[in-house]
Amino acid sequence: MSENQHMVKIEFKRVQEFLFEVPRLRYMLGANVLLGEYLRVELPKLARECGAVQSTDVAGKAPKRDPNDPLDLVKGSEDLADDPDALFQKGILVRDAGRFHTVFPSPETAATFVRRVKGLVASKLPGLRIQIRSQAFSETRDSGEDHHKGTDQPQSLLDLPVFQVCQELGNEPATHEKKDPDRNRPIYYSARARSREEAAQRFDTPEGTFDVVGLLKRQEKLPLMKSKDRDGPRTPQDFRELCSSDYLAVVHADGNDMGARFREWTNKKDGQHASPWDRETYGEEFFHGARVAVRRALVDSLKETFSSFVGRYRPYEVLMLGGDDLLVVCRAKYALGLVCTYAKHLQEHSLPDARPVTIGAGVAIASPNFPFHHLHRLAEDLAVGAKRLYRQYEANGHPCSVVDWLVCTHSWADDPYELRRRHLMTCYEGSNGKEELALTGRPYPILGDGVDSLQGLLAKAKELEKGSDNDSIHAARSQLRHLVSQLGKGRLWANLCFGELPEATKGMLKKVGVESPWVDAADQPGRWKTHLFDLVDIYEIQRLQVKSLKSKEHR
Repeated sequence: MSENQHMVKIEFKRVQEFLFEVPRLRYMLGANVLLGEYLRVELPKLARECGAVQSTDVAGKAPKRDPNDPLDLVKGSEDLADDPDALFQKGILVRDAGRFHTVFPSPETAATFVRRVKGLVASKLPGLRIQIRSQAFSETRDSGEDHHKGTDQPQSLLDLPVFQVCQELGNEPATHEKKDPDRNRPIYYSARARSREEAAQRFDTPEGTFDVVGLLKRQEKLPLMKSKDRDGPRTPQDFRELCSSDYLAVVHADGNDMGARFREWTNKKDGQHASPWDRETYGEEFFHGARVAVRRALVDSLKETFSSFVGRYRPYEVLMLGGDDLLVVCRAKYALGLVCTYAKHLQEHSLPDARPVTIGAGVAIASPNFPFHHLHRLAEDLAVGAKRLYRQYEANGHPCSVVDWLVCTHSWADDPYELRRRHLMTCYEGSNGKEELALTGRPYPILGDGVDSLQGLLAKAKELEKGSDNDSIHAARSQLRHLVSQLGKGRLWANLCFGELPEATKGMLKKVGVESPWVDAADQPGRWKTHLFDLVDIYEIQRLQVKSLKSKEHR
């Protein structure tokens, strides 16, 4: 290999800000298509045009395509499969998860590529922030850094407020017009917004798109659901169509300690005399395994969760799938079950370090009218909080997937953990001294059999559901809600309320393993917690309805 070889690293920044710039479902899907196609199609094409290293000397150094990868059978172009070995021979080292690394034979060809990348971002993805780093391939540390933001055309008179601005972005000149089908009036929007809409329209065509989600959909790897329409459920145009009269859930999940695992893996593999190409293959071997595991688990969990669904509009959309990151929006009643099946299927696929991917997940549930950017932020915050529980389990040698969730029935929600400190924690002096009560057990491990895991709580909630249809054993929802409302009044009072429940309701709770409202913390005297609040919360999610919206399901 030539000593003049130069590496260029490109990383997308503030991706979610770009995706959610227009808070409409269709535009989010379109933005995801644009990002995926730019990363997987446009950048590799541009790298080849600029003279990226073409060599067969590296053949076999990187992992080959996995025949079990849902992206393996890509029709029409072999270049779209996740095949690191083939990409390495073309000088492309990384092409996923918002990162693109490529090698050029000289600093001059690398500089040409960087210059053209900036122009391509400005024309194809205006507004996207990227970070470009350039260095000699033999160096182990980044020697250069360049932040760049794609921009539209230079300022013009149309930017003056006396002219029409884009009604979708609110801050650019409107250059196109379309009709609003609901209000029968024109909508004025910019070329930047139009590119997103056109990408979303291509996403719905049989030819499909070339981003990861579009390829999975095109190959029918995503669940085939039943519908009154001949062609199956339609792609929802907005969150109302996706939810019908149900609540909306935003599911954010990403891998636990993937960076630390990657460093441990490369340190184990890296020898004193490893070449730069060898060091790159170690990392790609690890992350390629993670990408395949995530795609397989996602496809299997979506099929398990939604294949029996019958309706006019698809009840979920995958908004982001890159590396170990996942962002899904769906009807609220399916969200926690989807998280559970996703974590379960991840356990079936080990990475090169012989351990499966575990996730930290956050699920935020609210009305479809709730501001999406805030609901997404809540889901992210909940995932961060869940990871604190993961670190406790990991420190004890039992790493596991973890989850936290929040149901908001109001028009706004503050920080979820501040809300819990105010409303779901109580402390008082009792007859036996100071007592502290936690009215929720969240966050939870995802997998498990008892009420101390999400999987166990879901199973118990289903048992309550079945019992409610049995005349001999009936758990009344009003009685359960009343019992939960009394938990904050003290441990003894809640015990009295539990004892005064009708025998049918009390018997049903005992049947699902709730013998008492409280579980004491064995290593923390005077502290008690309850899983009852979370059990009833999951039981009620199935019945959340948006009364103010007319269902579009049967129109």
